[in-house]
Amino acid sequence: IYVSRKTAFAAYCKRAQKIIDSPDFTFLVIHGLGAAITRAIEVALFVKQKNPTSVSWTVTTSTVSLVDDMETEDLDEDVKTETRDNSAIHIRIVKMRVGPEEKAGAAEAS
Repeated sequence: IYVSRKTAFAAYCKRAQKIIDSPDFTFLVIHGLGAAITRAIEVALFVKQKNPTSVSWTVTTSTVSLVDDMETEDLDEDVKTETRDNSAIHIRIVKMRVGPEEKAGAAEAS
C-alpha cells in the first residue's frame, strides 16, 4: 500500500484490514515517502492494534532520489532538472505463524 497525505486515513486502514482478513494473506508492505511517513506509521500502528497476536512487522527506511523538472518562462530555453533526496519508510507486516501449542489450545477451546 502506497500511502499519501491526500487519501483518508480510514481508507488505508480499511484496505489493509481487508488484505489481512483474506485467506491468501502472507504479508503486506506499507510505503510512505516524505511527509506521508507519519501517516504510513499510523496505518501500521492501527493494523497492529487491530491484530495484536496475528501479525508482526519489520521496518526499514531508505533515501529516494527525486528529479524535479523546472520549466522556465522563456519557451526557447530547455527544461532544467533538479535532483533532491527524500526519506522513505517501508513497513512489512507479516502473518505470524501459530505454534503447535497454540494450535492445541485453540482446538481444545472449540
